[in-house]
Amino acid sequence: MKTWSDIENQFLKDNYPSMPPTQIAGRLGRTPSAVMARVYDLEITARPTPLQRTLVNCKQCGKHLTYRQKTHRGKFCSRQCFSKSLLIEDWSNLTWKISNKGYIKGHAKSHPLATGPSGEILKHWHVLWESNSFSAWVIQSKKAGATIHHKNGDRADNRQENLELRWPRNHPSGITTEEFIEVLKEMGYKITPPGNGK
Repeated sequence: MKTWSDIENQFLKDNYPSMPPTQIAGRLGRTPSAVMARVYDLEITARPTPLQRTLVNCKQCGKHLTYRQKTHRGKFCSRQCFSKSLLIEDWSNLTWKISNKGYIKGHAKSHPLATGPSGEILKHWHVLWESNSFSAWVIQSKKAGATIHHKNGDRADNRQENLELRWPRNHPSGITTEEFIEVLKEMGYKITPPGNGK
């Protein structure tokens, strides 16, 4: 059996386990099993290897950061920046088509405003979201039941100035007859009670 020299022993201590046994065996001209047997004889413990740290910029805010390659991808400096990145994806390549009901629609399952299994997106919601700097409140409003009204009645006209966010009302919806009469009076109408219209 070939004896281990002091130089080989020191090489083994310095490089195990950061270097695989097969690579150590190749360097020393020994078999991997002989290397592992010597590791056991010398009672070399598997100490954690120093992980290389890399300097990068946060993809969201540009802040400088370092990250450990084996534990983090290092794209973002915080959970907040990671969350924002999910909202501000590049949606410029979406394909829009007009539906039978006159609305302009697209499809992208990963879009925050998408609904249904096909990931359908109504363009007027996307425009409102984009015009408000991709704010989360637009997404929350849609989930809460808000709707968007096209002021000029043209469902394909999704200019920002033509869109009006409207909120649902709790039951009972609408107004009572008495309230409606008061509105008509304020508008200048004369209201005649039933039976007195002669």
